[in-house]
Parts: sequence; C-alpha cells; structure tokens
Amino acid sequence: PVIANYRLGRALGFGGMSEVVEAFDTDRRRSVALKVMRPTDPGRRSEREAWDREVSILRAIDVAGVVPLLDAGIGEGGELYIAMPLLEGRSARGELASLRRCGLEARAAASYDILLPALLNLCDTLQHVHQQGVLHCDLKPSNVFLPRPGSARCGRGLLLDWGVSVMRERGRVVSQGEGGRPGGTPGYMSPEQIVRRVADLDP
Repeated sequence: PVIANYRLGRALGFGGMSEVVEAFDTDRRRSVALKVMRPTDPGRRSEREAWDREVSILRAIDVAGVVPLLDAGIGEGGELYIAMPLLEGRSARGELASLRRCGLEARAAASYDILLPALLNLCDTLQHVHQQGVLHCDLKPSNVFLPRPGSARCGRGLLLDWGVSVMRERGRVVSQGEGGRPGGTPGYMSPEQIVRRVADLDP
C-alpha cells in the first residue's frame, strides 16, 4: 500500500487514533516512521483538531528530546500522515517490562545506565517546551522512546505523541486538548485534567 509518496511497510505501533508504520519515502529515498490516521467521520472534529495541533507543535518545537517532523499531509484516500525519522529502540514501557524479568543486579545497572540518563534528558526537554508554552498532558512510559545503544540519540529519552497537548500564551490557554477539553490517559492524568479544568493546567 502507498500513501502519497510513502510506500508502507511493517507496523511499528498503534495508538488511540492512529498507527505507526515503517515506510519508504520514494521522493527522498529514505526510510521513515509514518504516523497515519485513517479517514474518520467528518463529524469527529476533535480527532482532526488533535492531529492538526500535533503537527503545529512539532513544527514549532526544535529540541533534541522531541522527534522532529519531516513531513505531514493528507493522502489520496483522506489519510492524515506525519513522517518522522525512523529510530531503533523501544519505549520506556517496553524497557520496564523487560527489567521486571531481570535479576536485581541487572535491573539496577539498567536503571542507572539507561533509565536515569533518559529521565534527566526528558526533564530538560519538558523545561524547554514549557518555556515555549506547550504542555504535553500525556506523559507515560509508552510515550517515551529509548533509542538503541550505539545510535545517534542513545541515552536520550525522546518524548512522543503530542495529540492531547495544550498550548498556553501569556498565562492563558490558546489551544485546548481534544475537542476543547484536556485529554490524557487515566492513571497518568493530573487532577485538573480529570475534572476538565483546562484553564488551570500548568507545568
């Protein structure tokens, strides 16, 4: 299958609104990770708003801890897509699941060698995006990517999925999560997100 100039390959992951696949960019002759949202009912404006917000945020943010946007558009069949660099590694969720099967010594070593550096870099990333008025609003292990050891971004936790984020300007919210309310994942949401007090969200 093909979307625009991207030839789709193996599935890399799935989310609430979209899937991520490996794809080959036939124009630029490179492999990418392509996040695709299939066409939905025209009445589902909140999904399109979340998608547009993610694209605009990725275009605005330039920091090492955020996976850069390479391309975005709409396919011939109405599919929305975002192209990002193809990274090797796994999510922090996958790393934590793997560590649960390890002995104490191996778990401690991985925590100091892999998880702690990633967490510190993630804190730096959050400080940077907060200064730009962006709140991620869906921080959880599955949205943190850990590049494979030996890769260019090794040791850095990369923050993924900006679809439910909130943008603030001069202390007030100017872009408000999914359909005008803060989204998120139960178990990882702030009290303000749970009771939908968008105006009270802050770093």
